[in-house]
Amino acid sequence: MTRLLAALCFALLTAAASGAPIYKTTDANGNVVYTDDPGDRPAEELDLPELTIVPATPIVGPTPGSAEALVDAELAPTVTLLTPE
Repeated sequence: MTRLLAALCFALLTAAASGAPIYKTTDANGNVVYTDDPGDRPAEELDLPELTIVPATPIVGPTPGSAEALVDAELAPTVTLLTPE
């Protein structure tokens, strides 16, 4: 069920990004179907909001787990408690 929902969301988002209309129909078994081609079935065209696309933020400095990050971790100051033992 989770995979189906994820696939549906992906299909809706990619179709919305391309500007194609999305239709909501019901098949012969009563299942709701979201599609860009309703065929001969009666369909309701959905009015989806425009996607907000945010560019990825570049990573500055060593990434976690990289060799540079491990070297930096080895050079990091350490704290040793002498009392109490």
